[in-house]
Amino acid sequence: MFKYSIVIPVYNGDKYIDDIVSFFMSFNSIQLVFVNDGSTDFSIDKLNKFKEEEWIKVISQNNRGVSVARNLGLHHSDGEFILFLDCDDKYDEKIFDELNKRNLSDVNVFEFERNNIDGTHDSFTLPNVGIINSRNALLLFFFKKIRIHICAVCFRKKFLVDNKIKFKSGFKFGEDLNFIINAILSSEDVLFINESIFKYIINEQSVTQRKFNYHRFDALDVLLMEFNKVELDLGGEGKEAFQMYMLSVYYKLLCECVKSGSEIYFSDFSKRKNIILSTGLKFFIVKHVPVRIEFFLLKGYLKLIKFM
Repeated sequence: MFKYSIVIPVYNGDKYIDDIVSFFMSFNSIQLVFVNDGSTDFSIDKLNKFKEEEWIKVISQNNRGVSVARNLGLHHSDGEFILFLDCDDKYDEKIFDELNKRNLSDVNVFEFERNNIDGTHDSFTLPNVGIINSRNALLLFFFKKIRIHICAVCFRKKFLVDNKIKFKSGFKFGEDLNFIINAILSSEDVLFINESIFKYIINEQSVTQRKFNYHRFDALDVLLMEFNKVELDLGGEGKEAFQMYMLSVYYKLLCECVKSGSEIYFSDFSKRKNIILSTGLKFFIVKHVPVRIEFFLLKGYLKLIKFM
């Protein structure tokens, strides 16, 4: 029985595989679950070199996306706890020392660092509270007091399975948000770990993938799908926090769209704005103005209320 299974989707990530295996091979009670997501490079050849290792599983599927790959890896994992890792990101060497010294909960969130393409770094910290009830954890998240990355969370596998928590397929963006929100909603409490033990690395490929296109709306659509559940579980304050979070995502997408000059998508913003308004949003959102004007008005409003 492994204590930790690390689920790693791989799509054309052959240049990372050797380093990943080398990093984890010095730890005890660790299982790597690689899911080859229809790679067209030499990923499967490299992975097959390790498939005889007892602590490494190699699974292949046709290219169906990261959500299906993670769900498949979760299903085939044997560890008591699950971590998700993208092959171009990294954990700190002390990650398992930090996890092992704690009485882990069903959901355990740790601090992380983002390495930007220009060489700068951003650190995302957590309140030093230890255990926090799930409602308060989500309020902090929705009010943007904390950041949570899917690869900076350690989940108990039995908890995920019992609550049928999976990544939604068919989305290219926002599937992480959906998973995190559902996991915290389903938990009684969350353990905050005040150690930065994950590095999220922004590279050229990350920037290219995030250029504005229709799939960017997925990040907002998955939130809209969860509105009723959040309102039911968290009540009035949670509803308002979630509405503000949706508004901030709406503005972020609007900002990306305007800056990229992708005016063909303006009508799609109008459709989603009407859906947000239908949730009973009490805060400022402009109903009948051109998208470009709305962009500047929302920017000023969100800065005014310190929500950016």
